[in-house]
Amino acid sequence: MVNFLKKVANWFLGKAEEVEKLDDAIKVAVNQQTKRAFYIGATVGVTVTTVIVRIIG
Repeated sequence: MVNFLKKVANWFLGKAEEVEKLDDAIKVAVNQQTKRAFYIGATVGVTVTTVIVRIIG
């Protein structure tokens, strides 16, 4: 019975480790997407502002 419980505990710990690795990978992907969205937004904002200034000026 003790061996069975050890096997079950190790299985759960292994699954928790896999979930944590997956969580870290998701965080990295979200950070990359956030940076990409920020840079795209900043570029569009600067471009639109430049166009508006040229039209008004």
